[in-house]
Amino acid sequence: MSINCIKLCFTYFMLMLITFNVTHADILQESNDTDTIRDLLTSDPQKALELARKYYDSTSDTEDFERQIQGLTLISFSYYYLKEYKTAENFAAEAVNLAHKHNHENLSAEALYIIGIIAYKSSDYLKSVDYYRRSMEKFRTFDLTRAAELQFNLGISFNKLDMYDSALMNVLVAARVFEENDKKSNLASAWNTLGNIYNELDQYALSLKYHLKALHIREALALSASISSSLNNISLVYMEMDSISKALDYQFRSLELKKALGDAKKISIAQKNIGAIYSKAGDLIEAGKYYEKAMKTAQSVSYDRIIASVANDLARLDIQDNNYSRAEEYLDLAYVLSQKMGSLDLKKTNYELFSILYEKQGKFSESNAFLKQQMQVQDSILSKDKSLLINGISKNYEIEQKERELASLNEKHELLEALIFQKQLSIYFLITGALLLMLLLVLAYVAFRNKKGDNERIKILMRELHHRVKNNFEIISGLLQLQYDQLTDLAAKEAIKDGESRIQAMNIIHQRLYLEDKIQHIDMPEYIGKLLDNLHISYHRSSDQVRLEKELDNVKLQVDKAIPMGLIINELASNAYKYAFNEQGLGALKVKMKQVKAHRIQLVIEDNGNSPDNLKISRGFGLKMVDLLVQQLHGELKVTYDKGRKYDLVIDV
Repeated sequence: MSINCIKLCFTYFMLMLITFNVTHADILQESNDTDTIRDLLTSDPQKALELARKYYDSTSDTEDFERQIQGLTLISFSYYYLKEYKTAENFAAEAVNLAHKHNHENLSAEALYIIGIIAYKSSDYLKSVDYYRRSMEKFRTFDLTRAAELQFNLGISFNKLDMYDSALMNVLVAARVFEENDKKSNLASAWNTLGNIYNELDQYALSLKYHLKALHIREALALSASISSSLNNISLVYMEMDSISKALDYQFRSLELKKALGDAKKISIAQKNIGAIYSKAGDLIEAGKYYEKAMKTAQSVSYDRIIASVANDLARLDIQDNNYSRAEEYLDLAYVLSQKMGSLDLKKTNYELFSILYEKQGKFSESNAFLKQQMQVQDSILSKDKSLLINGISKNYEIEQKERELASLNEKHELLEALIFQKQLSIYFLITGALLLMLLLVLAYVAFRNKKGDNERIKILMRELHHRVKNNFEIISGLLQLQYDQLTDLAAKEAIKDGESRIQAMNIIHQRLYLEDKIQHIDMPEYIGKLLDNLHISYHRSSDQVRLEKELDNVKLQVDKAIPMGLIINELASNAYKYAFNEQGLGALKVKMKQVKAHRIQLVIEDNGNSPDNLKISRGFGLKMVDLLVQQLHGELKVTYDKGRKYDLVIDV
């Protein structure tokens, strides 16, 4: 009996041991499976997809939701690397929903990142900001370095939205984390991005500073591809500074590295950039040689974007050289490729060059047709650069006007010859008058130069003043953000956020004043659009939470009226985001600006949020400020309630 008990116990113990070993092996196998899938994503995404599906299928009939979320995320990653972005986004969204449903929020971090990067690739930068930020907040609870990578991506998206303050702040914060954690490669990428942002802002000294810092790290790490990228970026900054010899030196160094790496696409880009530098220096022969090299290299790997871009460049050189037939051949090639790719920037350049070519040939109807197409494309491009279309619109008119002026001058010349022939004596009076006129012109020119010098000094001082104001805005915004991050009291945090949004409302206008040489009126649809987009991002609202609707007439206001109007919109829209949608499933915020009369503007802001009975808005500083601003604008503000709150403001302009 006792022996049988001993045998039974021994058998039970062995079964337990076997069970333990199997369970432990399963755990190791699970870890190995996910690691193997991740390793395959870049090298063999199709194989990664097969394994990811098997991994997910093994959990589909269980309640192991953590593994299900991991499986869906890995499937999403696999489709992403297979460039099936819509399918990848669908699986990522399913992973996010499952994580939210079963309270595994942190496991949604990777899936949110996938949706963000797909939005970025689709040029939906507002959506990418929303999902990058949500992903970053999840990662901050368990992986600060990964969170910093998301903050870096945020900065890049803000840069694409021309929101340079936010771009700089996010990239700088990410860079600090990379530096503290000795993530040198990531730090170099952050410095490189800062260099690109400052280059776009025409801050060339700062741009060079950060590009050189990035280059130093990349050289220490022997990252050849990244080194060539830094050399290229430094070259482009020197080109903007008209330092041609340095621009060429860095670009040739970049080209040699790219040749060593054997990357034909990047070789063609370097060759094109060398052509552009020579073209800017006025050496059209050397420019043509390198453009042709770039064309040949790009064609060897069917790199359509560079082929089209270089075709436009070569056409421009041929137009300057009056070789119109060859220019048209290059433009035809660029036209076909730009239409195929749907590239707006390539189309714009192509149409512009066609317009110039046909104008040179006297084909004004064809020139105007391409000019109209160029204008249509320009309307579709969000760009901070000044529009070149104004000159283009009047080209044919100016030619006709010059022809009329020339005809008029010819008539006057004939009349003058007749008068001289009849009255030789009058020529002496004309000579005397001309000499006196010349003397007056010289005196006027000297006075003009002196005045111009004064104006230049004033212009320099004004730009320095704008630059300092811009820096102060950035410093104040940064200090408020730092204070916000350190506070725990919700009321204090809300007050800080309100202050920051008010500063941003003024800063958006100031950026226009800073970037434009002359500006008297503010384009209100552009200003209000950017202001509302900032608020939408600031309050972490996605399109599936709050739908933002804008109906804005083409209204332009003077700066002294645009700023208080912007502050009013900022305050009322902020209140809607803070209070109106707290208990809503899907909210809607509508902002309308109408030109109701020649000198009268109507602004309507309405939401479908909470009723007045449970509305938490008090007559605090914000609404008191709105009342004062309405008085300043000599306007009339009405507030009504009908399934939400509606503000109706009318002002005379």
